[in-house]
Amino acid sequence: MYSAALCSHYEEPFHQGRPDRFDRSARKSNPVCGDELQFFLQVDRTAPASRVSSLCFEASGCLPCVSLASMLCQWAQGKSLTALRDLSEAELLSWCQGLPPRKQHAVALNIWALRELVSAELCDESSPTALDSAPRAVDHTGRTGEGDC
Repeated sequence: MYSAALCSHYEEPFHQGRPDRFDRSARKSNPVCGDELQFFLQVDRTAPASRVSSLCFEASGCLPCVSLASMLCQWAQGKSLTALRDLSEAELLSWCQGLPPRKQHAVALNIWALRELVSAELCDESSPTALDSAPRAVDHTGRTGEGDC
């Protein structure tokens, strides 16, 4: 039913767990199926364009949800924030090497959480008050509690 790649990432996920340090997190859930996903982002701001220093996740849910989060975190290491923002659902779906239509919600949940995380980080980078280095969490509504950009 699932590809060998999906099964492998489910059995031995990469970058799973809450890191000790991170710049931002985003949590999303699907109330219909019960999948829950949270990403933790650490950004390297020493490069000309900010790059992912670390992207980790915590998830509970179906095999595709967990596996795609693992694949996404592995792929993201060293990428620019704009590359993460521009990742499409179609591209992420192609990583599955076939996914039943009733499980494609896992793709949408991963992209939704990733875009929320990266958009908030890019928004802060363009803000004149982006000097605050405290980690910021984005809740399921997309609010950071610090005003929207």
